[in-house]
Amino acid sequence: MKLVGAPLVRLSGALEPAAAHGHGRSPKKAQRPVSRQKKKEKLAQELAKTGRGESKQVRVLAMLQREQGVTIVGIMKATGWQQHSVRGFFAGVVRKKLGLTLTSEKKSGQRVYWIRRAGKAKAARNQAG
Repeated sequence: MKLVGAPLVRLSGALEPAAAHGHGRSPKKAQRPVSRQKKKEKLAQELAKTGRGESKQVRVLAMLQREQGVTIVGIMKATGWQQHSVRGFFAGVVRKKLGLTLTSEKKSGQRVYWIRRAGKAKAARNQAG
């Protein structure tokens, strides 16, 4: 049996096609699809773990969960990030990857950002409505 263009493997002194002996690429195993929500939950759990010390992302998420919220300047001081990096973190990690609702409000001339937990947000909506 001769395969044209197939990689060759030396077995017992003779060159033979790799595919004939199972040395070629194996087909990918079918993976079970994972829902987006489960991926977001898993990512949130991974970010919450601080195995290598407290990461900047974990610190920022903790700052955003405070009742009074945090300004972009506050995050910049805590992390050393530039303003565009903080905004990118809000859009890429907080909103897209984690799927959290980021809320902001202008207080005393500065915009304050925060993440409300689901239970607190529901209670606030029930009181308002």
